[in-house]
Formats: sequence, structure tokens, C-alpha cells
Amino acid sequence: MMINLCRYSTVLLAAAVMGFVAMPPALADDDGAAAFDANCATCHSSGAILRWAERYPETEARIEHYDSFLEGHHAPNDDTRAAIIAYMEETLAAESTED
Repeated sequence: MMINLCRYSTVLLAAAVMGFVAMPPALADDDGAAAFDANCATCHSSGAILRWAERYPETEARIEHYDSFLEGHHAPNDDTRAAIIAYMEETLAAESTED
């Protein structure tokens, strides 16, 4: 019985460690470009951000739309969505200062 319990504990510990290692770390605020590249850029260019913004010219409405849309579209993780949205808003701000 004791040997089986030890094996069981070892298996649980290994599974917990493997699960922890396999989970992606939370993204820092400055990882928005990497998050966009990993989750969006396969299908969308950064130029698409400008076209999306035209549909939602008010910042608050745009961010709410992005958050809702991304949750079901390739970025279900809150931190990833926040990083992508921050990157998109930074891209818009940079474009508007170039005009």
C-alpha cells in the first residue's frame, strides 16, 4: 500500500510540474507585438489595425469591441488580449502622429 501511494504521489507531482511548465506565462505589457504576431499576424497585417479602427473611431468602443471579439477569436487569455489591444492602440497612436 505504501509503495502504491508513493508511486501515486510521484505521478501527481510529475503531472503538476508538467502542467505548470506547459502553461504559457502571462504576457507583460510590452509583449503586445509578439502577441499580435503569434495570434493575429498569420492572417492580418498591422495595416489591418488601421482599417479596424475606422469602424470604431471612439477609443472606448473600439477597445470593448476588440476585447469581446478576441476572446472568441484566437486570444481567450485575458493577458494576451490586453497585450494585443495595447499593441493595436499603440500602433494607431503612432500612425496618427505621423499624419
